[in-house]
Amino acid sequence: MEWVKDKVIIELCPRIHEFNKLQSATGAVVCNIDKAEYLLDEIIGLAGEILSALKQSDYALQLNTDLREWKKAGLNTVPCFKRSLDSYEPPVDGGKTFYLATIITPNSHKEKGYWLECFWLNENNPMSCCQLCLIYHTHKMSAKPCT
Repeated sequence: MEWVKDKVIIELCPRIHEFNKLQSATGAVVCNIDKAEYLLDEIIGLAGEILSALKQSDYALQLNTDLREWKKAGLNTVPCFKRSLDSYEPPVDGGKTFYLATIITPNSHKEKGYWLECFWLNENNPMSCCQLCLIYHTHKMSAKPCT
C-alpha cells in the first residue's frame, strides 16, 4: 500500500493545491475554467485508482458521479458532494481510507471555506480512526446543502 500513499502525496495533493488556487471559498471555480477542468479530470482519475486499491467501490462510484455532475453543471457553480458524502464509510480501527470533497478545514487556506481537499488515513492507531469519524460526522452535519 505504500504506492497508494505515494500517489496521494506525490501526485494527487499537488493537483488539488493547484485546483484550490482557482476556487473561491464557496468551492466554485472563479478563474481559468479550462485549467480547472483539466486538473479535475486528473484528480478524478487518481482518486479512482486510489479508491479501487482501497476497495472503496461504492464511494468511488458516488464520488465520480458528484465530480462529473459538478463539471457538467459548470465548475463555476458550487459543488455538491451529497452522494459521495452519504456513501462514505469511515474505516474500522486499523483501516486505511481515502476521502475527497469540498471540506471546511480550519488551517489549510488563508480563508475559511469549502475547498477541494482530500485525506488519507493509513494507521493502526485507534485514536486516529476515532478522530476521523468525528471529523467525518462533523463535516456531514455541516456540509453545504445542495441545490
